Amino acid sequence: MLASAREWMQVLREKEHPDVVIGVFHSGRDGGIVTDKYAENATERVAREIPGFDAIIFGHDHQLCCDSVACEDGRQIPIVNPGGHANYVSQLTVKMEKTHGKWVVEHVDAENVSMEGLEPDADFLTTFEPQKEEVKAYVGKRIGTFVNPIST
Repeated sequence: MLASAREWMQVLREKEHPDVVIGVFHSGRDGGIVTDKYAENATERVAREIPGFDAIIFGHDHQLCCDSVACEDGRQIPIVNPGGHANYVSQLTVKMEKTHGKWVVEHVDAENVSMEGLEPDADFLTTFEPQKEEVKAYVGKRIGTFVNPIST
């Protein structure tokens, strides 16, 4: 993840010249499975070591988080994770100012907004019920049998 972020940030900056870069990662903050070539939860490390992100929304470890990480370029990078089960939605508010003809990020506010007390939209649920049932049937399908105990 770190190598990919480093490479694509360089490409993005050189070829696209974005005014804002928001990372959206399927990765947790830190920890999990770590090998020489792989880190399951590497969001904090990317925020710290790869200059160019203005904020990062992440999730994989299902841990509610709203924090900032000091990047090696001296900026504080907001990182926000809505946790699990759709109890929260992460929200970023980006304040920008035009300086010398170019938009510049002045500040990013990050927060997790509680969904408590909100009812799901009935039309949305009805519209996507067939796809939901198709996914449930697929992931619930037996594909084999273990004859010995396993540990994950």
